[in-house]
Amino acid sequence: MNSLALRTSLESILPASHILTKDIERLAYANDASCYYLVPQAIVQPQTIRQIQDLFAWSRLHGIPLTFRAAGTSLSGQAITDGVLVDISKHWHSINIEHDAHRVRLQPGIVGGKVNEYLKKYKRKIGPDPASLYAAMIGGIIANNASGMCCGTKHNSYHTLRAMIYILPNGVIVNTEIPHYDDTLRVQAPKIYIEIEALRDEIRNDSDLVKLIRKKYSIKNTIGYSLNAFLDYDLPADILRHIMVGSEGTLGFIAEAVLDTVPDKQFKYTGIAYFTDIHSAAQAVPILRDYHAEAVELMDYSCLDAMRHEKGAPEAIQFLPDTACALLIEFQEESKDALIKTKERVDQLIDTLPTIQITPFTTDAKQQAYMWKLRKGTLPIVSAFRPSGTTVITEDIAVPPERLADAVLGLQALMRKHGYEKSYLFGHAKDGNLHFLFAQSFEDTADIERYDGFMRDIAQLIGIDFGGSLKAEHGTGRNMAPFVEMEWGEKAYSLMMRLKQLLDPDNLVNPGVILNTDTMIHTKNLKHIPDVEEVINRCIECGFCEHRCPSKDITLTPRQRIVVRRSMERIKQTDTHRYNALHKEYEYYGLDTCATDGLCEMVCPVNINTGDLVKELRTTALSTTAQSLAHHVSTHFQTAQTLAAFGNTVAQTVESIGIFSLLNPVIRAVKNATGLALPEWNKHITKPADTPPSPATFAHADIVYFPTCIARMMGTPHSGQNKGIPETFCTIAQRAGFAVHIPDAIQSLCCSMPFSSKGYTIAAEDSANATINALWTATRHGVLPVVIDVSSCSYTLSHLEQYLADKELDMYKQLTIMDAVEFIEHHAVPRLHFTKVKEHIALHPVCSIVKMGLSDQFTTLAERCAEHATTPVNAGCCGFAGDRGLLVPELTASATEREAQELYGDSYDGYYASNPACETGMSTATGKEYMSYLFLVEEATRSLHRS
Repeated sequence: MNSLALRTSLESILPASHILTKDIERLAYANDASCYYLVPQAIVQPQTIRQIQDLFAWSRLHGIPLTFRAAGTSLSGQAITDGVLVDISKHWHSINIEHDAHRVRLQPGIVGGKVNEYLKKYKRKIGPDPASLYAAMIGGIIANNASGMCCGTKHNSYHTLRAMIYILPNGVIVNTEIPHYDDTLRVQAPKIYIEIEALRDEIRNDSDLVKLIRKKYSIKNTIGYSLNAFLDYDLPADILRHIMVGSEGTLGFIAEAVLDTVPDKQFKYTGIAYFTDIHSAAQAVPILRDYHAEAVELMDYSCLDAMRHEKGAPEAIQFLPDTACALLIEFQEESKDALIKTKERVDQLIDTLPTIQITPFTTDAKQQAYMWKLRKGTLPIVSAFRPSGTTVITEDIAVPPERLADAVLGLQALMRKHGYEKSYLFGHAKDGNLHFLFAQSFEDTADIERYDGFMRDIAQLIGIDFGGSLKAEHGTGRNMAPFVEMEWGEKAYSLMMRLKQLLDPDNLVNPGVILNTDTMIHTKNLKHIPDVEEVINRCIECGFCEHRCPSKDITLTPRQRIVVRRSMERIKQTDTHRYNALHKEYEYYGLDTCATDGLCEMVCPVNINTGDLVKELRTTALSTTAQSLAHHVSTHFQTAQTLAAFGNTVAQTVESIGIFSLLNPVIRAVKNATGLALPEWNKHITKPADTPPSPATFAHADIVYFPTCIARMMGTPHSGQNKGIPETFCTIAQRAGFAVHIPDAIQSLCCSMPFSSKGYTIAAEDSANATINALWTATRHGVLPVVIDVSSCSYTLSHLEQYLADKELDMYKQLTIMDAVEFIEHHAVPRLHFTKVKEHIALHPVCSIVKMGLSDQFTTLAERCAEHATTPVNAGCCGFAGDRGLLVPELTASATEREAQELYGDSYDGYYASNPACETGMSTATGKEYMSYLFLVEEATRSLHRS
């Protein structure tokens, strides 16, 4: 079926906007986090169960396979296809907390970490806790039976599943919460019902098979289908419900799941113990298990060496021998008293272990977070060190914990045998669960043969010699499909084949995954990663960044921007016409709709800021004329600012008589017809603000206040305030007894962000250097701190190094630059008297607040002014990004949709942020007026302040 016919047939099921068939879209979904690569024929984004049923019927009619995909963080190739990819990440993200938070009802497209954020106030969490929890979605977590650091086998998806709605490939829906749900399956799918009963009885009557199954699931095990369901449950509908767990989307679709939650123990004691070698570290694991350690995470020397230069890396790493191994150990308790007793026991225990170094055990949450960030980021961190042109192979195995030390030696021996000298071992040692990782090239037959030989030896060593699991928690996927029979044996394997044939007789639901008769499938459709821009070459396409991206639901995520860039590089070598077409599409998908907010860097374990890639590509695309024009604006910034403020004032007047309601549709029509980047007027844009005369002279000032250009041009709300941001800040500072000096040349100064974000490098350099010179003078050569009133400008001014000349860089390093949130909370609060002037307010922490680590201070400051301050769980980048909200307003609409939905229906006494552009974006999304928190602080401190 050609592309047009395929699309036409799919449009009989789904709206056209929910079907993606453009070349750039198909390439964006051609990967998951594994070493495999398949380009789908189309991507569909269904919203309803009925549409899922119709897709199953469509698949059978046309013989085109379906693969369900949630976050695509799969490590074994189970979330890619050359058929039709069913993307459930866009529309399946509802959550309901029930039974005093002891249960949670979830759709498959919600991120696991988001679920825990909703549950946090109840001190509960879901059981599974994979390292990818803040990227992986519930559908994938359940479909892979993911476990993780602490949950072991007790609290994984299988054992915490309370109920499920699943859809079989024949379209039958089973809801295990309704009365007589088992009868639904019996009546609507009698053949399946009878055969499940027969399989159940056959397994139970075979004592050897029962013994094998019980043994296999005494440790972590996700290879093959969950045969333990035939022993644990009697009703066929319940058996199928639990077989769906770990089935990797090969037997049907999980539309909803109800999970039992577990206690989120608040009191933790965490540290890292270092041993001379990996064998001695592994020998310590059973002892720590006996002491009820909640987590024991192993990292070999190669992993530690890769982490050496990461932010927050323990100092002890710098002084270890090259045979060393570390165990990150955590104990958890539900009360402070219990933790005190645990600390005493643990400290005594650690003294008895043969350690060579210790990163001290601590109860400090920030220090614990650094330790866990390194461990959870181990996979992508070490993967970033792969040689150019290679891809990353990662597998996870499990053995009985008492055999872990010997299994480690066996693994290392195999890696040496096959020439994988630079390899990495890490994992959940408490459960006998290890991950091993190495870089592999697939350029010639010898490479493939070496890899194949290694995988076959691993299967023999772990599956047979040690009686372990070839897949502990990552799912079977394509990588281990050829070895399922070796581990399970012919009898169990044949039962799995019968199960697949029963439920999916046409082999159209994620075919080739879990069960595959092609014994070389693990060596086919392998991913090749060419070098592109240096800023992104370290990316291994793990997907950790995607949930933070404001454009994720409209065009591309950071990972997809990188995937497409790499695909374009490959295509460039062979198909110039296709490359040129992709290059043109990338302008909108990759560049125009990127907010360059940098939040992706915060969750990327190797600190890749895809916004930097976008800025680099924008710079490359700019003409010399455009660069010169921007430079002219930067050197005449006062004039440009005056014109912009005047234009805003005129537009406000025009808006008041309703002309823009007629003009914007015309602008949109012209944009669609011509492709020109034309701005649309937004009625929520706030009015210009006056900058007051400097309250204090240069000589008598306590602080230097930098009223930002955006505050000057958009600093006065539409309602409730007569003063703008600059006057309001000065009022607050003076109430606190600070003498405020405003630089004389303020109208000509800018932090440089309007230029740098668009790739105008020369203009950014000119603006940055001029501003630093002015601040150097105003601060009496660095004596006074500089306070900034808009958070994005604070962040920009704190990260100017790349734009400064040597002299200005030396000045810059001596300046103290502070966001107004930090200044007020740390310096002004002790001198002010606050009254709670609002009952319940909503907050939007802008990207820069988050990146500067000021979110908690922002909330604390707001709570001084209001009884309750709510930050939505779905708060994120609004996508307004200076001018994106005017040029591509669909980006802001998409970026703010979930946050606005969360706020909908609740009543708040005020809405606050710390950037006028972001406030415009949120006002547009919610229909409520967002304004600067400075107005809230001013109102709350009008009472007589303390001296």
